Amino acid sequence: MFKHVFIVQCQSTGEFLTPRLNYTLNLNLAGRFDNKQSAVETAVNDLDFDFMIYDFYERDSQVKA
Repeated sequence: MFKHVFIVQCQSTGEFLTPRLNYTLNLNLAGRFDNKQSAVETAVNDLDFDFMIYDFYERDSQVKA
């Protein structure tokens, strides 16, 4: 099963927002949001308007292959 997720990236630094609102260049450590609205709200609060939202599908870790 795959899950649709959203991540936030700072445009000026290229770093991704982590779950604890820190920053990382490692995509694997980026925080995942379940919907676009929560990703945008968090990004606006933390980065003003210096961000991009990306979405993709990843394997749901709760489902065994």
